[in-house]
Amino acid sequence: MIGNSDELFEKQILSMPCIIKSNYLSIQALRENTLSLKYFLDEEKSLEKFCTEKVFKHVMSKKNLLESKNCKSLIRAGVPLKYMSELLIKLFNDISENKCSDEILNFNNNKTIVLKNHNSENFNEYVPYLSGFKTLKESLPINYLNNEGILKLKEILWMTNAINSNIEFSPIIIKLISLLLIICNQDETYAIIYNMIEINSNIQETSKIRWHIRFNYLDNKKIISSICESLLDISNKSGKETFNHFENINFPAEKLYEDMVFGFFMDYLSFSGVLRLLPFFLLEGVKSLYRMCYAIVKTLRLNILQINNPDEVIKKIREKSKEITDLNKLFNLAFGYKLTRKNNKYDFQKPIEKDVFATRRNSYYLPTFTKSNIITDQEFLKMWAKFPELLRAKDAKLIFYPQKDGYSLKSVYNLANENEYNTCMLFLIKTEENEVFGGFISNLFRLTGGKFIKPYDSYLVTVRPNVEVFTASKKSENILLCENEHVMFGNGDKGPAIFFSENLEFGRSNPENCFIIDKLVTAEDGSFKIAKFEIYLLE
Repeated sequence: MIGNSDELFEKQILSMPCIIKSNYLSIQALRENTLSLKYFLDEEKSLEKFCTEKVFKHVMSKKNLLESKNCKSLIRAGVPLKYMSELLIKLFNDISENKCSDEILNFNNNKTIVLKNHNSENFNEYVPYLSGFKTLKESLPINYLNNEGILKLKEILWMTNAINSNIEFSPIIIKLISLLLIICNQDETYAIIYNMIEINSNIQETSKIRWHIRFNYLDNKKIISSICESLLDISNKSGKETFNHFENINFPAEKLYEDMVFGFFMDYLSFSGVLRLLPFFLLEGVKSLYRMCYAIVKTLRLNILQINNPDEVIKKIREKSKEITDLNKLFNLAFGYKLTRKNNKYDFQKPIEKDVFATRRNSYYLPTFTKSNIITDQEFLKMWAKFPELLRAKDAKLIFYPQKDGYSLKSVYNLANENEYNTCMLFLIKTEENEVFGGFISNLFRLTGGKFIKPYDSYLVTVRPNVEVFTASKKSENILLCENEHVMFGNGDKGPAIFFSENLEFGRSNPENCFIIDKLVTAEDGSFKIAKFEIYLLE
């Protein structure tokens, strides 16, 4: 690792005109994942010696880059960063019959449609990472983006989710987006990802499927199994020695290749290496994954044979592979791996059947909601993420606020006359101690004739101090009581979870309620004064 300060490193990077196109690169992350600044610059200079401006213009003049041997040779040799964006846009225009440019032009409209009125700074972890993980850190352990870049990444993930809502598990997508944002603008990145998914989903000719992006874990796992079979099939004596060693120390080889492929080798290659792999993958697809697994394991064969603890295999191979400085040698080794129908079975599988994952996937929906006077947009989205799947597909409209509609239960009950009774609602209470809680009920507040009723659905919600959603005990029948003098929600042995008065001024929370949680306020007797009260219609 280099010893320069972040300030000096940033100054040196930014002094290199046209190398880094976007403003989304984290200088600190680059510094931490680059062997040295000199190494990074030397790699770029060596690529530019081969790919001069004249050579690049010659390649770009070809009618179709997909059919150009010059393009394939250029990408295999390595594309300088200053040319990569232009090359990738043309490549995807040739693949998609100019639909890539169309998506760039339509980007702002699509963004408005998908994101609605949301500020991406409020998303927190409420984002469809499309990788089976619930946090950005889990989905993208190596992240080269700065804070602005992360926001752009999250926006594209929501837009990607809108392209194909059946994506359950496709861990490579988030890595591709993060890397493309370093090279391209946000609209260009989205256009490339859009076309990758659309082409991969719709083309029925197997020979035209380039990337084999799969949308659930089992289908992605098939790639790993195929890589293991392929490597074992073509391995010579020394190659089989590596597999035998893994078996002897009781380490499953598939675990290593899954870590490599699902992480798009970002834990195994330096920044220069990952960016060199990117266009290689975008041109040659899944074949590049086979080849890179082969090249890394073959290069580190002697190091691997010295690892005897199965728990340290991945960690040590990651460390050693990051130390590989001769990228030309590594990539030439990868290109030397001959792939055929016999040892690359996965590349010749059938196209995706579009609706095959629809019943297995959690839904992601970005709701529209009226600005709350009680909770922030971030808290609203965080709460929404914890709702059951069917509720997350609804929007929230503020229909009652005492400062506007009056401080009385009579005004609350009038809502049932103005709207359909069986309309879902969410109510929120903020106490004078800044505690925030409430509940979701599958019908509006309405007089219940002096007895408790059990709505079809009901959940207790807490927002402050912590965002949580609780389900009522299945045995409980005493969920909601609405009378002229008060409302009780979630009754239990010691009383309701939430009680509030006719004039919406004070209330009480009791433990041992039907939501099986402690009282919601800090006051010893469970009493609270209402500072703010809201009711939302869920549609």
